[in-house]
Amino acid sequence: LLDGVALHRAHTVILDITGVQVVDTQVANSFIQAARAVQLLGAQVMLTGIQPQIAQTLVHLGVDLGMLTTRATLQDGVAAVLR
Repeated sequence: LLDGVALHRAHTVILDITGVQVVDTQVANSFIQAARAVQLLGAQVMLTGIQPQIAQTLVHLGVDLGMLTTRATLQDGVAAVLR
């Protein structure tokens, strides 16, 4: 991921989790760590495809994803990046 950000001088990385059915603190922390590393390279992370049950779990776990931009779908995310 980080090599790709640097190589392509990406300004945004989209992490699409549409197919993800279960999230625990370890997975959520992985998102956060990836986002921090990407931000250190000067890019931002956008999380797309969060299903209602995943959103509920993240809130219940107290996971702070405030550093991530979110969009409902991958299409919405791509459209936002291209604006």
